[in-house]
Amino acid sequence: MSDLYDELKQYNDSGAYAFHMPGHKRNNFYEFCDPFKIDITEIDGFDDLHHAEGILKECMDYAAQAYGTKKTYFLVNGSTAGLLSAVFATAEFGYEIIIARNCHKSVYNAVELRGAHPLYVYPDYIDEFGISGGINPEKVEELLKEHENVKAVVVVSPTYDGVCSDIKAIAEIVHKYNRVLVVDEAHGAHFKYNDCFPETAVRLGADIVIQSLHKTLPSLTQTALLHVCTDRVDVKKIEKYLSIFQSSSPSYVLMAGIDKCIKFMNNDGVVYMEEYCSRLRVLRQELAELKNIKMVSKAIVDKASVYDYDCGKIIISAAGFTAGKLLYDILRLRYNIQPEMCTVSCVTLMTSLCDSKEAFEHLEAALREINNHAGSKSELIKLLDGFADNYEGLAQGYTLENTPKEAGFDDNGSTDLKICDTMVINQQVYTPWHAVTLPKWSMDYRYIPGETVAEYVYIYPPGIPLLVPGEKINKADIKVIERYQNAGLKVHGLKNNKLVVVRRYGLPPD
Repeated sequence: MSDLYDELKQYNDSGAYAFHMPGHKRNNFYEFCDPFKIDITEIDGFDDLHHAEGILKECMDYAAQAYGTKKTYFLVNGSTAGLLSAVFATAEFGYEIIIARNCHKSVYNAVELRGAHPLYVYPDYIDEFGISGGINPEKVEELLKEHENVKAVVVVSPTYDGVCSDIKAIAEIVHKYNRVLVVDEAHGAHFKYNDCFPETAVRLGADIVIQSLHKTLPSLTQTALLHVCTDRVDVKKIEKYLSIFQSSSPSYVLMAGIDKCIKFMNNDGVVYMEEYCSRLRVLRQELAELKNIKMVSKAIVDKASVYDYDCGKIIISAAGFTAGKLLYDILRLRYNIQPEMCTVSCVTLMTSLCDSKEAFEHLEAALREINNHAGSKSELIKLLDGFADNYEGLAQGYTLENTPKEAGFDDNGSTDLKICDTMVINQQVYTPWHAVTLPKWSMDYRYIPGETVAEYVYIYPPGIPLLVPGEKINKADIKVIERYQNAGLKVHGLKNNKLVVVRRYGLPPD
């Protein structure tokens, strides 16, 4: 039986280049001590996170001052706890809530548990890379005009791919209709620390902003912040739901890590961030010269409703191929580079101020060599020869499509339902809460267009649902799922190719 601790030590000792979360990249940047020596409970003098009056209140007040907010709360259950609390505090059972369809699964969980009625605003599509663009503010206003019972609007900016929407414009629209704007800025905790990054939603008019320190800054996994930025937010409701969705025994190790991270970033971290941005600019300039490797850059700004872009995300694809999993395996097995994730089309590499100059140089050298073999997919596959135990098996698992994406089709053969490689416009039959409470059965997903799903379907990461409970599955969804599987990606929500659907009257199928 494997021992997790030993496996983690082995991974660290392997020397793998960590182009993935957490942002500290396994480096102790501010001499954090042995966690066992500071792991305590709510003893005298150390306050209570859920009723903070002493040292924890002082630490959170410091964070609020550092970020320029009215109130800032420590999250030890990640941004997930913050998003759940924000949705519960701003929406009510049975009322409508507008959410960006590319939000993280935790937002959908919050909507489901709250019994709210989601109205989806879909992002635009960046065809070249098969990724979501930004949220068009006009689409948000259209929904607000049509639906009087909307309580709040939730958008994600930046996305997992670094795409930022025009939060200032969206906030102005939301506030014109006297609603609350919640921004999932989990991937943007670093924005405030250097002008080379987009502006934070905290300064753009959002009412609630949730950030994950651990994604892009030197902080431990599960550490995050919830910012209350305006008087439109009922602070007592926020605190009530934070006490529900966070552990009643919050980790003092994690809370100390949050405090240390923020104080480090507001002092020495500013210098580290400037050096990191300089290295990042050089890396992106070098990679931009490659002919067969495409990289998402600020060239996408002002297209597909993209307002700004986080250049700390290195999103790459092989020109002309849907080769995300192949590039991922080459980087991991041949070059000892562990990326964050891959989709059918792209590989995501996450950088932070904790990445060394050596790490950037190694990544550049690897991508240059890959670029020289990226004229055809068969040449790319050869890079795995000698670096994979089951090279032949891996090679057979890569589809040899030569198109950047494959269109989806609805029941009438139309191609207009495809948004991107991870998203299809689906008809909503029930709210998520209703769908999961109705009788269900399992059916083979390949033969059920027209059925209503009762389970989430997604790849993780990034955890953005292709299908949400209550949505009707169509042929475009089936094609996307097949594409995931052909590309070697694990599809959550399927078991033996069966998908849980809302049961119709009659006997269950064989």
